[in-house]
Amino acid sequence: MRICLIGNARAVHLQRWAAAYRDAGHHVEIVSIRSASIPGVPVHTVAFGPENDPSRMWSFLSYAKLAATARRVVRRCNPDVVNPHFTVTSGVFARMAGIHPIVVTAWGSDVIPADGMAQSRTMRGLNRWALAAADGVTVASRYLADWVHTFAPDAPVTVVPFGVDTAAFHPDDSGTDREGFSIGLVKSLEPRYGIEHAIRAMRPIAARVPGAVLTVAGDGSLRGELEDLVATLGLADSVRFVGKIDHDDVPDLMRTFDVLLNTTVVPESFGVVILEGSATGIPVVSSDVGGVREVCVDRETALLIPPGDRDALAAAVIELAGDPAMRGRLGAAGRSFVVDRFAWSDSVTRMLSVLEDTVARS
Repeated sequence: MRICLIGNARAVHLQRWAAAYRDAGHHVEIVSIRSASIPGVPVHTVAFGPENDPSRMWSFLSYAKLAATARRVVRRCNPDVVNPHFTVTSGVFARMAGIHPIVVTAWGSDVIPADGMAQSRTMRGLNRWALAAADGVTVASRYLADWVHTFAPDAPVTVVPFGVDTAAFHPDDSGTDREGFSIGLVKSLEPRYGIEHAIRAMRPIAARVPGAVLTVAGDGSLRGELEDLVATLGLADSVRFVGKIDHDDVPDLMRTFDVLLNTTVVPESFGVVILEGSATGIPVVSSDVGGVREVCVDRETALLIPPGDRDALAAAVIELAGDPAMRGRLGAAGRSFVVDRFAWSDSVTRMLSVLEDTVARS
């Protein structure tokens, strides 16, 4: 097949899909307002102003330019199928291009109200308009499928989980004993991810668990504020920020953790980080939000807590720190859970099947 992806070419998730389609023998091209170098995958960048400038003004103008040229730039790819990732904006551009079949892939924040706030009337209208033109829709979870159906009740939705490369994300088999107790958190430093609660929970954790250290991997608008909070709470020896790290380096980082935290405080569409932690054989403590229960089982592969409940978060970490056998049991069960249900190769096979079946019906 000739597949035209529309989306952010710099996004790791989109790059993984593009590379997977390429490796399966398909011709893949990307239409994006961002530029990126992806071996074997041409990227058609439609940008206004400085390349990859993240400012709102240049982004808005770049989106406007893509909207005006969508038909021409997508036709240049000569696709058998168009696969936009993110209903608003990419799904809108796919409909503007007027080329079918279209299989829209919803990501989560495009259809789920951001940070607990209701979507604007404009956003709701664009979602309905984009999804109405879709010949197929894919989502990572049943929870997300329900949200898509609020905009398009009759949309042909297929659940295709965003799987994990279980060869890359594997347990630490070095047999090396580590000192202290390592707690990890791999998220953008934005309000929705509840990083503040993890930091505040470190006060009782540090008091009960000798050598406990929270490693925060990620960057974002709250970086300075969170660093100030650590200083204010006197946790400089218990919390460290390592900044944003390349996705290829995440498995090695996770293997240094004894426990992985997921402290999201708003509905989460799926939970890839949870699966990555489980695949490395470590227990996860996660907020019980949105589609999280589709990627873990409470007290079998993870411990689930109410979102924003710092006391429950601290108690769960302290419990795991004091029970190595429990950590081993949850980690081993989590690894098996991911291998059986969320292998990346299975996700690719299922997604390609959706694309091929949609082409065959058109």
